[in-house]
Formats: sequence, structure tokens, C-alpha cells
Amino acid sequence: MINTTPLRIHTKMIEYTKHLLVRYCGYYIINMGISKIHIIFDDAGRFGLNPKLIEQARRDARVSSVNHEHVTFTDEMQVPSKWREILECRQCKRKLIVYMGQSLLQVARKMLRGDQKLLTAGTGEDEDQDTVWFTTTNEIQYPAPGYKCAAEEGDTRVWLHADRSPGRKKLIYSPDTDVYHIGLTNVDTTSNDIIVQLSTIGTNLKLLHFNKFIEALYEDPDLASIPKPKRAKILQILYISTGCDFTSFFVGIGKTAFLKSFFRNTEFITGLSPTCGSLCDTTPDSNGFLAFIRLIGVAYFEKNRRAFENDNPRGFFNSFSSPCVKEQHSTWYNEIRAKVWPRIAFEDQLPPSLDALHLHWLRTLWMADYWDQASRTNMNLLPLDSFGWIVNGNEISVEWDSPENITQVKNRVSFLTHGCSCKTGCTTLRCKCVNSSRQCGPGCGCCKCQNQSRGEGMIHYMSI
Repeated sequence: MINTTPLRIHTKMIEYTKHLLVRYCGYYIINMGISKIHIIFDDAGRFGLNPKLIEQARRDARVSSVNHEHVTFTDEMQVPSKWREILECRQCKRKLIVYMGQSLLQVARKMLRGDQKLLTAGTGEDEDQDTVWFTTTNEIQYPAPGYKCAAEEGDTRVWLHADRSPGRKKLIYSPDTDVYHIGLTNVDTTSNDIIVQLSTIGTNLKLLHFNKFIEALYEDPDLASIPKPKRAKILQILYISTGCDFTSFFVGIGKTAFLKSFFRNTEFITGLSPTCGSLCDTTPDSNGFLAFIRLIGVAYFEKNRRAFENDNPRGFFNSFSSPCVKEQHSTWYNEIRAKVWPRIAFEDQLPPSLDALHLHWLRTLWMADYWDQASRTNMNLLPLDSFGWIVNGNEISVEWDSPENITQVKNRVSFLTHGCSCKTGCTTLRCKCVNSSRQCGPGCGCCKCQNQSRGEGMIHYMSI
């Protein structure tokens, strides 16, 4: 809502508030007569250390690089001209949300009819941090019980509101596709009739009937190899693992490509024997990681199909026999990486190493567990430093790969970019390459070199 840039006619903050309420809620209040409207904001900073801080640190760095002044919002103040700058500053954005929560209640009082109510959540401060306020035509700013939630993001917290609100028919508006993927494991469609609105009211209105979406998953013939109760969870894991709030994307392979390859190879990815795991096996010590290897391997196989003699990834997988199913997966995946290597222009287009892939899988499990608790009042989050992140005091960063692989990458970069400049053939310890027990490489500027690489370094790199 607050990402809507103010128009030139909005000179005061109260005018901007009225505009937002009319644009996003007016149709439902006046034309549809909806009995209760919940406006839910993000409530950042509730978890202390969390993966969101990584992105927030990048935004803070951008704000600190400009001459930005913090502001406090009131009804009569002028609308700030640099609106995006306000939203990029966490302190100013939080002050805006706190102001907006109370201002919306004041403005809504004049629009509501009969017994209609409007609630604002995520707008409290200090001792009122968990308070959800509501207003009617006659009453204003009364705490609404039953909606306390520990989640930070509004797209997560909305499902607690949907679960706790009375009535069967509920409409959730959010342009963020995270919303309905979170709801896959958080809503009882037998007692709720839910529609997710993905765009504002207008000619391009997009609506998703959540109940029919779940029914379609149950009846989809391409998912016949997956037990019906597991289909929603597998689709959620597929979405998280291919890039969302707290997990990275795969260069050159978007979500559409992953979905297409998944539906073409559903039985291979999820329908093998129990020892081969399933994407819905979301405990760290389960074989779910093996299914994730198959998901990623299939995507890279199909993107680079001409590099393989086999027509399909399953046939290629079966060409590697091993009494150990984990070893078979490792051999298959590493062979895909070897086949892809000559076809790429940049290293980030290479499939991640198995170690990097496992760390990514752990972050996926953390995110799935967080989403599973969306409709709970209190959350019990998994330890970050055991699920693919590095915690150092008050700082958090992504653990991209194992230390051994990172060292190999650094050595390879050094081999390609830095070297000696000997003029005497690189035969003595005066040559820093010889002194470091390595061969000269492309980064060297030496003459008449007798310490040339024969390609072993590239083979060594392929194991990363």
C-alpha cells in the first residue's frame, strides 16, 4: 500500500492517507459491503537476527550514501518529495507505518457503514507492538483481540488473520506471489472460502480462487505419482527452493522453467523409492535433499539438453549404477556439471557444487518451517547457523559453499588473474609460482616459461 507514490495533488499526509484508503479499500467498503477489512503492515525487527537483515543492510548502505534526513509524520505535514528515499530508510518507513495505522482508522470512520469494521495490524510501538486496532462508525482505536502474531512480514501474518477471522468467505489482496504459497500449508479450505487478489481493481483484475487451486492440485494427472496430501507442501518447497525472500535464485533458470521441468519429470523427481526421498521430506536428516538434487539436475539437464546423449534425465540417471543411492545421485549430478561446463560463458551459470546445493537446501527448510508457523501466535524458529547462514555476533551472512570449495575457487581465481613476471624461465624458487608449488597460468607475464600448466588446474576446478 505505502509503495504507492503520492500524486502531485496530495500536498498533506492526511490527503495521501485518504487516497490510499479509497484506492485499496473503497470498492470493498462501498460496493461490496464487506463486513471487516484488515490492513496488515510489515513489523520489521521482531526476530533480532534474521535473514532479512542481509537485504536490509544493502538498503541501509544505499540510504547512508545520500544526504537523507529522518522525518516524523503528522496529518498536516507536507508529503515528502523523495518518497522512495523515505521507504528505503528503515527508521522513516517504520514511522510512516505507525502514523498510517492510526490515520487510516481516523479516515475510515467516515467511510464505514453499519457494522463494518476496519483493522490495522503491525502499526504498534513499544508495549503496543502486538496490538491490532479496529474502528467502526461509532468507535475508534479499540484493541482487537486474537490477532497477536510474531511474524514480521505482512504476507505471512495475513494467514493468521484469515484463520482467526469469523465468516467463511475471505478475500486476500496482495500482488506478492509469496502470499498464496505461504497459504498452501496454513489454511483449512474445508471451512474457509478464500480468494487471493493479485492486482488492483480494474480491467486487468487477477483473482485466484484458493479452494479451486487446491482442488486442481488434487486432480492434476501430472501429479499422480504424488500422494494428494503431499502435493501442496511439495509445490511450496519447489517455490521456496527456486528463489524467494530468503533463498537465492539460479542464474539463467527462472521459476517458469523449474515448474515446466518439474511437471515433465514429476515421477522421477518425487516418485522414486522412499530411500530416494521426496521434496516434502523437510527434516535435515531426511532424504529430501536427494529429491532436491534431482530437481536441480533435471533443470540444468533440460536447459543444456544438447550436451547429453540421453534423451531424458532419468535415463541418464539410470546409466550410473551404484549400491549407494547417495553416491549415484552425486555421480549423476557432477556429470551434469561437467557436461554443462564447456557450454557456459560465466561461472555463475554452472550448477552449484553439491556442498553449496546442500546449504541452499538447508535455507529452504528454514524458510518452509517459518512459513508453516504463519498462523501461530508464537513462533519457534530454527537456529540460523545450522541452516545455511553464518552468525557472527550481531551480523548474519549467507554460507554459500563449504570452506574447502571456497578455497579452491580463490586459488583458481588467483591462478587465472595473478602470477609471476619472471624473465628467466621460472625454474628457481625466485619465481613465486614455483615457490608456491604451483604451475604458471594465464595470470602470469613470464617469458620462456618452463613451469607451464597442462590443464590440471581446470580439471581440479571442475570438482568445485
